[in-house]
Amino acid sequence: MKKSGMIKGLMFFFVFNLVIVLVTLPVYNCGSDTTSSGSDDTTHTGNNSGYVTYWAETTDGGFSWDPLDSNYNSDIKYVYAGTEIASVSGSFLMCGKDTLDRPAIWKSTDYGDSWNLVHHLSAGGSFVKMSNNTMSPSVLAVSNNGSVVRSSDNGDTWSNVSFPNVVSAIDYNPTSGRWIAVGYFGLAMYSDDGGVSWIQGSGVASVGLDDVCFVENSLTIVAISETSIYRSTDGGVNYEIVDNTFNTNLISVSGDGKGIILTNSTNPPYYTTTNAGLNWIAGPVSSLATAYNDVVMFDSTLILATKMSGIVYSTDMGQNWNSTGISKEMFEINRPDRLSRYAFVLGK
Repeated sequence: MKKSGMIKGLMFFFVFNLVIVLVTLPVYNCGSDTTSSGSDDTTHTGNNSGYVTYWAETTDGGFSWDPLDSNYNSDIKYVYAGTEIASVSGSFLMCGKDTLDRPAIWKSTDYGDSWNLVHHLSAGGSFVKMSNNTMSPSVLAVSNNGSVVRSSDNGDTWSNVSFPNVVSAIDYNPTSGRWIAVGYFGLAMYSDDGGVSWIQGSGVASVGLDDVCFVENSLTIVAISETSIYRSTDGGVNYEIVDNTFNTNLISVSGDGKGIILTNSTNPPYYTTTNAGLNWIAGPVSSLATAYNDVVMFDSTLILATKMSGIVYSTDMGQNWNSTGISKEMFEINRPDRLSRYAFVLGK
């Protein structure tokens, strides 16, 4: 989301491994605007109905961060997730809640310099998850009440997607373009037509599934509830339970088969895998494994995670976590390109 010379960093993210963070904060929690030495990036304080929004970025996978220019419309209250429309230069989407307390989606066509409200629901709540399936051109957004909307024209227009139960998480296969959605009462559905129609997989008990991920470069899917881990090796057609767990909510598995399961509860164990989710090992219960909002495992050497206290990273499969210097309430990690370390991290 840059202008002038910084636009090149976005256009060539395969080279620079760019990660961008978006934070929305109450005015009383923010300091004054700053300018980075040797950079044209600045934080921007605007009149956003009592909230200040700013961007920060990293070019090294999350080890260091710099302020970044931003400019939002006055109808944005909170933002939780977003994605890049890679096929259209300068186009990005983000979702959250507008100042009328409605789930809302905004679009920018100028690298984030300005944003237009393109969709909202009438009910209360927020859109909290968003993903852009580049193989089967479609974007899905999920609200915190479980409703799902879909766009097939780069976010310009949106339509409701019907599911038999509440949806809690989505993902897609970057090779085949298959969507997967999980949720309440054993909902584990897949779509091969860009999210228009959905088919229920078999083998999942009537449990509430909290998260799901495709293992990169394969048909393997791992889905988790608070007490169990399910795995599919045929793209979500059939599942089998592979382990029982305690308070598990978040999962990420990288292309090399390394994976981690974290939780949004207090002082739980965490779980790791080295064989694409077939077997899991429980890590110790400690304060380091406390209350995560999202996690992305780039590979066995770097995991990025968000918490209510900021963004942290681990280089040793979750045994230790290090601060990134971002210490605000952070939420969804959005990674448009699965082959690089380019990602969005959004919060308030």
